Amino acid sequence: MTPEQQNITRISETDDCKFIKTAYFEVSHPSKKHYYAAKMTANAGGDAYKTLTSAKDMAVGVKMATTNIAIYKCK
Repeated sequence: MTPEQQNITRISETDDCKFIKTAYFEVSHPSKKHYYAAKMTANAGGDAYKTLTSAKDMAVGVKMATTNIAIYKCK
């Protein structure tokens, strides 16, 4: 991860933050969620994200974790 991606945090309270956009991604293992969320957040110019939905899906016998996040600028 880049230094910018390492400083990305997951938040639950967004009152003092500016919304940037929502993003969607799929990963093959739930442990990779933060990595991809941090990467997408940094690329969008944010410094925090909030998980909106997260679910596992069985497609063609492959388990995928699908996640929707909201990206914010809080600092």
